[in-house]
Amino acid sequence: LKSALSKAGVSPEATNAIVDQNATARISGLRSSLSVLAIIALIAVFFSLRIPTKQPGLEDEP
Repeated sequence: LKSALSKAGVSPEATNAIVDQNATARISGLRSSLSVLAIIALIAVFFSLRIPTKQPGLEDEP
C-alpha cells in the first residue's frame, strides 16, 4: 500500500495516515468476522443438543 501511494505522489504524512487507518479497518473487520463466526458456532451447538443419543427404532432389551 505504501509503495502504491508513493507511486501515486501522495505525501508521506498522508501515506502514514492512510496506512494507519487501513490497519485499523482491517483489525476491525477481522474482529467483526470472528464475532459472526462465534455466533454461528453457538447456534450450531444449540441445534446439536437436539441430536438423539439413541438410534430411533431401537428398544431397550430386558
